[in-house]
Amino acid sequence: ALAVARSAGTIIREAFYANSRNAYDSTNIDTKQENHADLVTITDKKVQEHIHETLVRNYPSHKFLGEESIGVTKEALTDDWTWCVDPIDGTTNFVHGLPLVCTCIALILNKEVMVGVVYNPILNDCFYAVKGKGAFYNNTSLPDHPSTIDASYQRLPLQQPPRPLGSNLSTLLGATEYGSDLSDPTLESKLTTIRRTLSGSEGLRGIRSLGTAGLNMCMVARGSVDVYWETGFYIWDIAAASLIVREAGGSVVNWTIPDSSRHESSDGHVRGEWLDLMARNAIAIRPASKDSDVDKVVAQLRSMLEPVRLR
Repeated sequence: ALAVARSAGTIIREAFYANSRNAYDSTNIDTKQENHADLVTITDKKVQEHIHETLVRNYPSHKFLGEESIGVTKEALTDDWTWCVDPIDGTTNFVHGLPLVCTCIALILNKEVMVGVVYNPILNDCFYAVKGKGAFYNNTSLPDHPSTIDASYQRLPLQQPPRPLGSNLSTLLGATEYGSDLSDPTLESKLTTIRRTLSGSEGLRGIRSLGTAGLNMCMVARGSVDVYWETGFYIWDIAAASLIVREAGGSVVNWTIPDSSRHESSDGHVRGEWLDLMARNAIAIRPASKDSDVDKVVAQLRSMLEPVRLR
């Protein structure tokens, strides 16, 4: 996964700087379903083709889900080994020359993420995790030889031990996205949640929006952002980053509390909740020393979330 992220990153980086030199070239940009805010470029398609061809050649029995695939439904995710790829997360950033873009690659088995890589080739930021092995970060170019990778990576979160989280939002920095669906009902629901999370003495200190779910969640894994929430994305947007957050010691859960039988552990804490990757919503909380604080923050945030009717 790291090797294919590196080779995909070369394609993205070359196209990014070519775009910067040639300015905005609308001939290389399409919209999805005639939505001016949901862009796809020639580079998106080229990167996905490269990743797909590489993975199929090395793992012919594995399934593949990608953002530029057609007709992905809830049934598309099975219990089989499945590669889940967002070739360019942050396409609008990419088009406008904002260097917050990444390629996201996840390997899933039994609907759980086993490996996750999020790589920003413009800033050379790479985050990766293996289930049960921890999460790591590197801000130098990915090495050519796999044996040199682990020595060059820092364990996440970057601050050890993690800072206390506190029991409410008042000392926390949040992140979210407006998404590509900017219709009045959807946008109003999202703005309602933003107003609620910022209002009052227990509101967030601020909200950031990086334009990419993958990097937002990796900032949570770093410990740089305390809480992230979003709805309307697809599995390829968060699969890789969800494992990175969890392996860093953070929590990733859905907007609603799952049935008790779907808990991954029996301790009752938020950290043990099952994550439905196909639900198109998630809350991520940075690593913290007390599970009870995580529980309180998630409960507070869930009480503020305005439901969004998704298309």
